[in-house]
Amino acid sequence: MNCAGEEISNDLFGQGEQGGSASTDSQQKAPRPLNEITGTGIVQTEEEKKKAEEEIRRKKEAEEAAARQAAEEERERVKKEKAENSFGTKAVRGLKNFFKKMVEEEE
Repeated sequence: MNCAGEEISNDLFGQGEQGGSASTDSQQKAPRPLNEITGTGIVQTEEEKKKAEEEIRRKKEAEEAAARQAAEEERERVKKEKAENSFGTKAVRGLKNFFKKMVEEEE
């Protein structure tokens, strides 16, 4: 033993004493929750990146679907309002009311 620590050997990183190294698959950690790593400067694993991208895509699709639904409802409302305020509808409504009043006066 020397003053710097253990004896120097030709074995790189001292793996000979440990009996081999574990594979990278067994060393990988489970993905951390998204709220734990956002904005903290922690580098995400590939699985975490995919999960975050999928979540962002789902949120974007939900927002687009809600916007399409709102636009469709607005179109239906405008179409209904236009139909109610058209000249033909107003004329028919006026005639109906006129004939109702005529019938009521006769009775």
